[in-house]
Amino acid sequence: MPELPEVETITRSLNKHILNKTISDVTVLSEKQFPQSTKSVIGFTIRNIERFGKTMTMTLEKNAEIQYLTTHLKMSGQLLYSTAKQNGTFEFIIPPTNSHHLPNAMTRVILIFSDGSKLFFNDLRKFGWMKVTKEKEIKKSIDVLSLHFTVGYFSEVISKKHSPIKAVLLDQTHFTGIGNIYANEVLFLAKIRPTTIAAEISKALAIELHKQIVEIMKKAIIHHGSSSSDEMFIMPNGEKGNFQNYILAYHREKKPCVNCGTQIIRIKQNGRSSFYCPQCQI
Repeated sequence: MPELPEVETITRSLNKHILNKTISDVTVLSEKQFPQSTKSVIGFTIRNIERFGKTMTMTLEKNAEIQYLTTHLKMSGQLLYSTAKQNGTFEFIIPPTNSHHLPNAMTRVILIFSDGSKLFFNDLRKFGWMKVTKEKEIKKSIDVLSLHFTVGYFSEVISKKHSPIKAVLLDQTHFTGIGNIYANEVLFLAKIRPTTIAAEISKALAIELHKQIVEIMKKAIIHHGSSSSDEMFIMPNGEKGNFQNYILAYHREKKPCVNCGTQIIRIKQNGRSSFYCPQCQI
C-alpha cells in the first residue's frame, strides 16, 4: 500500500492542483527520504505528473532545463496538498467532521509553491522516498495498465515461473503495479489459489487472470483506491478511497465466500497475508 490504483488516484488529483506551479522552497525533515540538495528543485515549475507502476514522476522545468522528481510511497507514504492556513498551520478536511493539521509527526518533506500552497510528503514508517534525476529512468518492467501488458506477454512470463502465483504477481520485475490487496482480489475472481505454482496455470486461466488484473485495477481507480481504517491511504485533499467497500477476499478471513458461502481462509506467504476460498479457488 499504496498500489497502482492509489498512486493513479493521487497522480490525477495532483495534476488538477499543482500542475504549472513553481517550487519556491523545500523543507526536508528526513534527509533519508530526500537525500538531494533542496536547490535541485527550487525555482522549477511542474510541467507534467505521471504514474508508472507504484511510482509517480513530476517533470520539472526551469529556463528550458528539464529534470525529474520521482516519488515512491512504499508502505505508508502520503502526498497531501493544502492551500488553507490557520494559526500558522495548514489543514485539510476529511469529510464530514474530522480535521487534520499539517505538518505533523509523520511529515518528512514539504514542497512550498510560489502561490503559498504546499505539498506534504508524510510517511509513518520512513520507507518512502523522493528522488531527483536529470534523466528519465528507463523502465525495465511493464505497467499492468499499459498497452504492452498483453495476454501473450503475461502468459509467457508466468509460464516460466516456478513460484506461487501470488509471489509472481507481487514481484515487480516483469510487470508492475499489483500489491497485496489487488493480488488477493484478482486471484479470487480468477478462481486461482495463491499457492498455485505459476507455471502450472493453464492458458485459459492465465487469460482469465490477465483479464481480472486489468478490470480490477480500472474499477479500483474509478473508486479512488482502497482506504483502510488506519488511513494510510488518503487522497491529497484528505478524502478516503472507496474500493474497500467492494473487496471480496482481502481481509475477509472467516467470512463467507460471496460465491459459495465457504469461510475465507488466511495464510502467510513470504510474510504477507493471503486470503482465498478453499472451495472456489483451485
